[in-house]
Amino acid sequence: MSRSASESDEAFRGLVESAVEGFFIHRDFKPLFANQACADIFGYDSPEDVLALEKVLVFWAPNE
Repeated sequence: MSRSASESDEAFRGLVESAVEGFFIHRDFKPLFANQACADIFGYDSPEDVLALEKVLVFWAPNE
């Protein structure tokens, strides 16, 4: 069974939005997408609060 691109996009979005891991996507540090877990991790009430930010600081901490 083959899925259309929009069905695949919808399935992917559902997985990411319901994930317990925080996800966000940015362009030049301006948030374009954030899930609820991301908002929770950084102390915001909703993903929309994260998207309203002018810029975000992106960092990576390796697992040790």
